[in-house]
Amino acid sequence: YTSGDVSTFTQAVGISDAVAICACYAHSAIIRADGTVWATGTNSHGGLGDGSTTNRSTFTKMVGITGAVAISAGQFHTAVVKADGTVWVSGRNEYGQLGIGTNVINSKVAVQMVGVSGAVAVECGATWTSLLKSDGTVWSAGDNGSYQQGDGTNVNRSLAVQMIGATNVAAIAPGHTGGHNVLLRADGSLMAVGLNDNYQAGVVDTTYRATPVQTQALSASAVKCSFGSTAVLRSDGTLWTGGFNGYHDLGDGTTTNRAIPKQVLANVSAVAYGKDHGIALRTDGNVWAWGRNDGGQLGDGTTTHRAAPVQSNISNAVAVAAGGYHTVVVKGDGAAWAVGTNDLGQLGDGTTANSTAYVQVANAGIVNSVSCGERFTCVLRSDGTVWGVGQNTSGQLGDGTVTTAGAFVRMANVSNAVALACGGKRNAVMDRPPLR
Repeated sequence: YTSGDVSTFTQAVGISDAVAICACYAHSAIIRADGTVWATGTNSHGGLGDGSTTNRSTFTKMVGITGAVAISAGQFHTAVVKADGTVWVSGRNEYGQLGIGTNVINSKVAVQMVGVSGAVAVECGATWTSLLKSDGTVWSAGDNGSYQQGDGTNVNRSLAVQMIGATNVAAIAPGHTGGHNVLLRADGSLMAVGLNDNYQAGVVDTTYRATPVQTQALSASAVKCSFGSTAVLRSDGTLWTGGFNGYHDLGDGTTTNRAIPKQVLANVSAVAYGKDHGIALRTDGNVWAWGRNDGGQLGDGTTTHRAAPVQSNISNAVAVAAGGYHTVVVKGDGAAWAVGTNDLGQLGDGTTANSTAYVQVANAGIVNSVSCGERFTCVLRSDGTVWGVGQNTSGQLGDGTVTTAGAFVRMANVSNAVALACGGKRNAVMDRPPLR
C-alpha cells in the first residue's frame, strides 16, 4: 500500500456483476447483481458503511445492506434505496443528512431514514440527502442553509421533509458545489430551489429560493449542472445556458451571470461541463468549446479563454467528457483523444505535459465511453474492461493502491462493464452479469 497519483490506467480489484454506480468527492459505491453494496475511497466519517473509518483502496462490502436498487454519494455519506422503498444512509451526520432525527452521531454502518417509504431514487448533495418517491414528490434531510430542501426555511433537517410544490418530478440534479437542486419534471419543465447568487435557479433575480420555482428554461431533454452554471439540451438539438459566467462558462459572449438561459448552439447531441469550461458535441461529429482555457482544455490550439463557442481541432467525435481542466473525446473509430491540463497524467499520453492540441490516449484500445474526474480519466473499452489514469490519492481508481504508475493498466476483476461514471476524485463502473 503506497501513496501517489496514477499516470497510467489501473484495474480496480475484486468487482464484477455491478448493476448501479455512484461517486462523490473522494469515494465510490456500486450495487452488485445480488443487491449488496460495495464502496471504496475516503472513509473518515464512515461513509463506506463497512463498520469502520478506515480508508479503502479496494471495494469493501457495506454492512447489512441487501435488496439495494438505487444509490448516491455525498461528500462523506452514502445513501441507498432498497427494493421495499426504504432509504438507508451511512457516514457523516453533522447536518442531519442521515435522516434519523439527530445530527449528533455519525454512523459507520447504514441506518434507516426515519419515516421514509415509497422511495424510488436518491440524490445526495455534498451535505444533504434528497429522495424521489413513487408519487413524484421530493423529500430531503440534512443541510438546508441555502434553502435547498425547499421546505420554506433554511433550518437544517434531521428528519426528511417534503419539498413544497414539487410534484410530478422525474429526476433530481444537485448542484456540484452544493446549495441548490434542479428538478426535471415529467413534462420536461424544470424547477429549481436554493442557492441563487449566480442565477442558478433560472429566475430574474439573485434571491435564494426557499421553495421550488419554475425556471425560465424551455422544456428540456437533458440537463447538466456545473459549478454554478446550468446547460439545458432541448429535444430540437439547441443548447441553452444560464447561471454563473465568471470565466465565460455560459458561452454567450459575455462574463455576465445570466438569469434567463440563452441559446448558444444548435445541432447539439451531447454536452459536458468541466470546472469552468463547456464542451458540445454537434450532430456532424465536430466538437465546440467555450470558457476557461488556461490549460488548453478547449482544444483550439491556444490558452485563450473563449467567451463564445469555438470549434476544437478534432472531428468525427461520438462522445465527449470534461474533467476539471481537461477534455476527452472518443472518435468514431473508438480511439480516445485528450487535451488540456496533464499535471497528473490525466491525458493518458504517457507524459505530464499540458497540451493545447488533442493527443491520442495511448493503449486505450477501442473505447465505447469515457468519463472524467477532476484530475483523472476512465475509459470503458469495447471488451467490457475499464481503464483509468490520473489522480489516485484517495484510492479512487480502485486498484488496491494509491500509487503512481508509468504505463496504462486495467482495473482488476472488472469485466462485462456496460457503464462508467467519474466524479471530482472518484469513479465507479457498472458491470453486466456474464451470460449463462
